[in-house]
Amino acid sequence: MNNHGWRKLWANKTDRIVAVVSTLMAVLLVVIASEFLLQVEHRSGVVIADPIQAQFSAIDFTWPIFITLYGSLVLAVLWLWSEPMLIFKAFRAYSILLSLRLVCIWLLPLDPPPGMIILPDPIIQAVAHASGEPLTRDLFFSGHTSSMFLAAFVMPSAKKRWTFIVLGILVGCALIAQHVHYSIDVFVAPMAALMAVALSGRSS
Repeated sequence: MNNHGWRKLWANKTDRIVAVVSTLMAVLLVVIASEFLLQVEHRSGVVIADPIQAQFSAIDFTWPIFITLYGSLVLAVLWLWSEPMLIFKAFRAYSILLSLRLVCIWLLPLDPPPGMIILPDPIIQAVAHASGEPLTRDLFFSGHTSSMFLAAFVMPSAKKRWTFIVLGILVGCALIAQHVHYSIDVFVAPMAALMAVALSGRSS
């Protein structure tokens, strides 16, 4: 891997500070989210009439979703490794995205879609709370889908960007098919990701 970008970053005091603050901000938001989502699981909400999901029973895409999501995370790190400032821009964008998502979840309490096949994610469950129980009420908007599109929007080339857009669409469709999210949760996610990236500042 090309480490020139990392050497250049650590040689610049301002860039070092930006990198550290971006990382700490993302970690802090994840900690806050872990406590918040645990509380959300204990409140009731409303069920949305979803005309798309009403057409079919839920289909289990747990493993394809899991493999695509975390395979894409590894791919994103590999593709961005030579441009570390883009990695820290992604951290800032994720902090904004997560903050926006927590506000939306708080303002729009929802119950899971009828017929939901729970999406067990041991990594998210381990980070989210100690009980290890799957999250089912962190609905509007989709964290999986928005994270995929966030990665797409920070990619340095059109080819890489479109790769993640396609992968994000596949993940979003699978989430709808599994009734893990309402369709609207998935449809809004790319717009939220685009907003977060736009607000995250420059990468250089």
